[in-house]
Amino acid sequence: MDKAPKSGQMCVVSDTAWICGQIVNDKDPKTKQECEANARLIAAAPDLLEALQWYQMFEAKDGEDSIDRFERVAREFRKATGYLKPGKDCRTHDPEERQAAWSKWIDEGTDRARAVIAKATGETA
Repeated sequence: MDKAPKSGQMCVVSDTAWICGQIVNDKDPKTKQECEANARLIAAAPDLLEALQWYQMFEAKDGEDSIDRFERVAREFRKATGYLKPGKDCRTHDPEERQAAWSKWIDEGTDRARAVIAKATGETA
């Protein structure tokens, strides 16, 4: 949306969209803060969902044992990095190289989640 907000509205601009809402009483700091917090949360919602889905990947699904979960996470790791998950038999990549890729993948997912939480709360990551 390329229109600027009208007078009496507040806006939070994300990378992709304007999120606007009417401020009921712009003289009341509590109302303004609440509106801004809600707008930040709405703007961050897609990224929050993605972060939650990433973390949910590590949870066992109904009827899934630990081996099934290991294999499912291993497939996601392989899709994302091209490496077999540490703990799998592999003669193609050095075990230390795979472990470093695994650690980096976990750290990047965690960092993305922290960043989106900071975006939603208006804090710094």
